[in-house]
Amino acid sequence: MITYAGSTRFLEFDVFAKTNTSGLYFDNCLIRLQYNTASFGSNMMASGNATITKGASFNSATYLNPNTNFIDKTPNTLGILFGTDFSQSVFNRTLLTTTDKILLHIKLKIQNCGQAADLQFVDASIVSDYSFYTTTANAAFSAGNGFDNTTYNSPANNLLCAVIVDNFNTPIQGGIGSVFTINGFNFGSTRGNGKVRFRNANARNFPFLNGLDDEDYLSWTDTQIRIKLPSSTILAGGVNNPGSGAFIVKNNAGDSAVTNASISPLKIDYSIEIGLVGTSKFKVNIKNANGSGGYTIRLDTSISKYPDRKGCVIKAMKDWRCLSGVNLILGTDANNFPLANDDVTTIAFTPTLQSTQIAFTQLNKNSCIASGTVVVIPDFDIRVTRQNNYLYDTTGTMNLPAGWVYFYEVITHEIGHGLGLLHIIDVNSIMYRTAKTSTTVINAASRRKLLPNSGDSEGALYQVTTSPANVRGQCTNFTSHTLVNSSCGNVLPINTSSLVKTVVCNGNSLTVPFSINGVFNAGNVFTVQLSNASGSFSATTNIGTRNSTLAGNINALIPINTVAGTGYRVRVVSSNPIITGSDNGLNITVEKLVGDFNYDGVVDVDDFSLFAPFYNSACTCPLDLNNNGFINVDDFAIFAPAFGKFCQ
Repeated sequence: MITYAGSTRFLEFDVFAKTNTSGLYFDNCLIRLQYNTASFGSNMMASGNATITKGASFNSATYLNPNTNFIDKTPNTLGILFGTDFSQSVFNRTLLTTTDKILLHIKLKIQNCGQAADLQFVDASIVSDYSFYTTTANAAFSAGNGFDNTTYNSPANNLLCAVIVDNFNTPIQGGIGSVFTINGFNFGSTRGNGKVRFRNANARNFPFLNGLDDEDYLSWTDTQIRIKLPSSTILAGGVNNPGSGAFIVKNNAGDSAVTNASISPLKIDYSIEIGLVGTSKFKVNIKNANGSGGYTIRLDTSISKYPDRKGCVIKAMKDWRCLSGVNLILGTDANNFPLANDDVTTIAFTPTLQSTQIAFTQLNKNSCIASGTVVVIPDFDIRVTRQNNYLYDTTGTMNLPAGWVYFYEVITHEIGHGLGLLHIIDVNSIMYRTAKTSTTVINAASRRKLLPNSGDSEGALYQVTTSPANVRGQCTNFTSHTLVNSSCGNVLPINTSSLVKTVVCNGNSLTVPFSINGVFNAGNVFTVQLSNASGSFSATTNIGTRNSTLAGNINALIPINTVAGTGYRVRVVSSNPIITGSDNGLNITVEKLVGDFNYDGVVDVDDFSLFAPFYNSACTCPLDLNNNGFINVDDFAIFAPAFGKFCQ
């Protein structure tokens, strides 16, 4: 190991001894140790740059002081004679065993760092003749016996002063108490001013952080560093999030190393936001703010009044809900929401943001101290700049134009912040620090989205499954979070998107968009199924099909005999493979438009032309508006007021 005395560095190491035969006591040995003069200079004994001491098991008066009994055999070789001091009247030799015992400790002053040590035992055929043992601890001088064979294991070619990282555990997660262990050499026996510097996932080009907070370091030895991997550091202020990739280990003397490409890179799957109580860091917990297992999100009318924008928000909420179980619910619209810790979670457009910022989330935090300190997110507020061209697509099928931004990605990213997720360095992750955009068109398949088994979804799931245990029973002003038994469980291979039209008349058409995750086989048929009036799919009605292996829109038709109601849903299913997709997420109102006999969505002269020929006729048919089996003036009295009406 490398040790320090001010600016002076030393290489310290042990020489071990063992035997393969039991019952032997160490008597004497001769060692010739060769070294690199470019590293240590020459004639180390004469220059006073070498110190040799006894190992603990040999530290008795029986043995000579090795520090006064070695020479410069050559300018680059120490000759060390170590053994019994025969001037003693009584001997208490050390029993050798089949396991290593420290025979000597050697300390060499380093003249030049960055050079190889090139330490090796030499002249083995000569020095082995001077290796002796006895069969008792107090045997006389004349009782010494030579070993049959002496083996010297070397060399040691480490670069001096070089910090070496051999391995570390990866992947890992930040901010949840996971221990990151780094193994290697020359870290220093104590940390002192030593530090580990990760890349900053929150900054452009991901520069190395200045270090970590003191509380993040668990232990530091010359060969191992243990860190409670944080999600954020506070020592330099600002927002500093340790991220994936190369990192730097710097020891107390200022020597450092960057992990190289020959080692699998560090991967941080996800990081959870912290809350500060004083100077101590605590993981944030999500809250059952709406009493149904999550948060109710209210939209500004700049989003809610536009179906394509609102649809993207609904899809983002639905994807997070399906992957993690956090029950995000759409609330009532409003304008001019404040950015405040007020138990109201909001999403709104804003005229401008700082610099190139597309959106931001104000994560509000409350803390309490009961049986332990708990930090909770009571609400969060998302603001999105108007200063961009946005693609509003919930089907996953549209290419992203050059220079445009995918609105769904932005909202999904910001909701992730609202659930306590921080930025990570993974260009395919929803929680990457910037939205995916390009000077050229981005293919639909290359756009970012929330996926099962990703760091994003695993991080949200961790928040849901750990927050109840941390919050329940500790803070009287917080309701414990509960895991929602979501019907989707995961983002399904078929995701029925939100509909542009949620009010439709029976007999009229309905466009149903959907997206897919996965591969569908040739001959597959996607089918739209209509629920009953209460949203149940226990008995479904097929209302449209699409023969395809790709996502898109299906033109469906509401059957003319559909009962009017306000709780209908639709979903898309496939035939090859057989998969049942999610429903559209919002209730559909089906209305009966009286007098629309040709089901074109409007009561007009075409309908009258169908009605008139049957006037004063017996008929059990849709023209019999009062259902008395005869078309007469009573039916006309119902038809006439409906003339000119149309389906919304």
